[in-house]
Amino acid sequence: MAAASDLLEAAQDAWTNLEPFAIAGSLRSNLILFCNQAIASFPQALEKGHPVANWLAVLMGFAETMASTAGDYSLLRIAAQYVYRLCLMGYNLSGVIPTETTALLDAYNDNL
Repeated sequence: MAAASDLLEAAQDAWTNLEPFAIAGSLRSNLILFCNQAIASFPQALEKGHPVANWLAVLMGFAETMASTAGDYSLLRIAAQYVYRLCLMGYNLSGVIPTETTALLDAYNDNL
């Protein structure tokens, strides 16, 4: 998979990029790695980052409770929707909090 050039591309490619992890049974661990790396860039004090941090919390909560079952497309569908929404939110805020959204893109490219 090629690295996403921006968060809009990351959002659009969420299913494609997550599917190999779902097939291999490592979707849960990759989502947790992604969330842990990304959340560091969105402290509570960064009020303009709350929408992204909120989606990261939703994704992390989902990842922590999901089974690590290989090939479970129902879990992949939910994860892809959350990653899509998270990346799209980040893309829309990229002009407001550019450093933080760049860190989000880096976390996406590093882990997903």
